[in-house]
Amino acid sequence: MNAKSVIRVRNAAMAMLLSLTVLIPIHGASAGQVYKHGDPNRSRIAITVDDCFDLGILQDMLDLFSRENVRVTFYPVGRFIKEKDRELWLRVINDGHEIGNHTYNHKKLTNLTGNRIREELKMAQKALNKALGFDYSMRTMRPPYGSFNANKTLQKIYRSGWPNVIFWSVSQGNADKAIEKIRGGSVCLFHTIKRDYNSLTRLIPQLKEMGFEMVTVSELFEFDNVLPEGGGPL
Repeated sequence: MNAKSVIRVRNAAMAMLLSLTVLIPIHGASAGQVYKHGDPNRSRIAITVDDCFDLGILQDMLDLFSRENVRVTFYPVGRFIKEKDRELWLRVINDGHEIGNHTYNHKKLTNLTGNRIREELKMAQKALNKALGFDYSMRTMRPPYGSFNANKTLQKIYRSGWPNVIFWSVSQGNADKAIEKIRGGSVCLFHTIKRDYNSLTRLIPQLKEMGFEMVTVSELFEFDNVLPEGGGPL
């Protein structure tokens, strides 16, 4: 059985279970969604890269993604996004990647008030706009450490204007172990550390050979308001 046949069989076996866990609905007037897994019947996955504190490794990852012609979603911590690094952040956008909100100070949101959560998200958005030199409206957010409370924290996030909260279904820096866990619709978590970069250099060619397409989070979940290319001046 070839690699593409293996992935089709594996996806079919998991489809029923995963279709029940594609997203976690939170009901109410201010509710949004928590997304952790896309359509298991499609060979599309999202690679996400958090924190982005090591800009050297971030640059290496961008080179890798460009060589392999894949698009990913970055969740940088706001205080690491600097105007002096404008060329780098512009490259992220110009290469077709997506940037999401990961707060400004990377604090556990379960410990913060609604007003503080709103300020954290607002400051991160402002830092990115300043670094890019134009308004780029981030469409998704990811709670630091994946820490949230469905009955309290998520409602505070939604009321702050962020209805699309992104979790993950695969977090594994070892390429061999990651390849065993990835399915159609997987959201994969990585960081700007050497181990994860080395893992991605092995993992991406294997995933492509297996027939996977690597897309942004907004593309994976087919959000209607995906950002257009470019932007307007501040």
